[in-house]
Amino acid sequence: MFFYQVGPLKVKITLENSLSKLEEELKEYYRHALIDDNKFDHHCHIASWSEGQYKSPNKDIIKWENRKVEVSSERNIKIDCMWDKNLNSIINVYEGFDHLFDHDRKKYWEFSQRISLYPVLAKKRGFMIHCAAIIVNNKAHIFMGPSGAGKSTTAHKAIMGGYKVLTDDTAIITKENDKLMTYSSPYTSKSGLIGERGKYEIDKFYILSQSNEDTLAEVDKGTFIKCLQERIYESQYWSHIFHFNSNSLSGEIGNHLLKNAFYIVKKYKAYEYRFTLKSSINNIFQ
Repeated sequence: MFFYQVGPLKVKITLENSLSKLEEELKEYYRHALIDDNKFDHHCHIASWSEGQYKSPNKDIIKWENRKVEVSSERNIKIDCMWDKNLNSIINVYEGFDHLFDHDRKKYWEFSQRISLYPVLAKKRGFMIHCAAIIVNNKAHIFMGPSGAGKSTTAHKAIMGGYKVLTDDTAIITKENDKLMTYSSPYTSKSGLIGERGKYEIDKFYILSQSNEDTLAEVDKGTFIKCLQERIYESQYWSHIFHFNSNSLSGEIGNHLLKNAFYIVKKYKAYEYRFTLKSSINNIFQ
């Protein structure tokens, strides 16, 4: 058993006795997020974790039944997750033959946790977004863009410029009264960055793209919401797992994500930040 912090949530993890080796792996992997606190917002029980006993289908298959989802991925991983009336979760994970490395297990772990946490995160008026989050004058600036757009590059420039970086991969955003607040997540990005803990009010949103010259210009609402929805859903998994047209728990979460996107676009402006590899990020904060 162990406890860890993810954004505003304190999570309790329990595993079957047969998974003691996996538990030690996960505690080491999440050592930066572990907390000494018996109070928790979500209890996730890992009922089973089978290695090398799953053969993936030719396409992703997602099946919902009320509060239970089965995600069978062509990436050689199957995750079954069931929630009780309090949105605590029980997870079964099946690894495929082609993914038996420690690095893959950690990716599967994070994916399973994101699925299990989303209902309780939504209940607390929160969601995840693929972005870099940089703190300037004690407020968060959110930099969005698809993989390769420059989030990690922008975060690195910010660190070199003396700014605090919450994440260059996944931030957790919550709506508190009439403000949007952002937290770091425990997920380690491809760059290896582990963001600093903390909660900050969001100041501005940016859409990143690399260019031959530096420009900063406000974008229209249509461009803003398209980018925002893509970064909230980011992959086919979120748009398929939590689809707003579903009648199950999936639909509840999907509608929550959709409403948040429209709320943000109504309340905030977004700016397209075109930059070069030699750009100084200080210029846009002055």
